[in-house]
Amino acid sequence: MHTKMLKAALVVTTMAIMTGCASSSRVDAIEADLADVKDRLGRVEATANSADAKADQILEKLDRMNRSHYSK
Repeated sequence: MHTKMLKAALVVTTMAIMTGCASSSRVDAIEADLADVKDRLGRVEATANSADAKADQILEKLDRMNRSHYSK
């Protein structure tokens, strides 16, 4: 959910820059914010990927435990 919100913020910010709705100094501030959002988005995606990998490991371990329990 957060990833979608961050991506939407990126699109809106980019559109504001492209349409010239902001002054030059404001564009600089928006570009800095955009870089920060991209950095945060990258970290959120990395965390999500790590959590997915860990969940897969746990599920595989539970599956092995379940199979060994029923094979006895």
